[in-house]
Amino acid sequence: MTLLDPPAEPQGKRNAGKFTLIAVVLAAIIGGWFLFRYYPEKRAVNHFFDALVAGDTNRAYQLWKPSQVTELEIFWPTGGPKDITAL
Repeated sequence: MTLLDPPAEPQGKRNAGKFTLIAVVLAAIIGGWFLFRYYPEKRAVNHFFDALVAGDTNRAYQLWKPSQVTELEIFWPTGGPKDITAL
């Protein structure tokens, strides 16, 4: 070995960078999954409550996705949003 020949690069240093990169990517994927896993449900609930707050009970009833046997009277058993204080 002369001064112009570089020494062999240690294998451990190169692997440490790979493992660090893999760990960071996995952490980002898992963090993103935890952050956005309920996003569609949260968005649907926000639309539902926005319709209720705006007083658009027919739209809220549609967003609730009722079954065939459920009627609007069951959705608003007190007679509507004007009589909501009866609850």
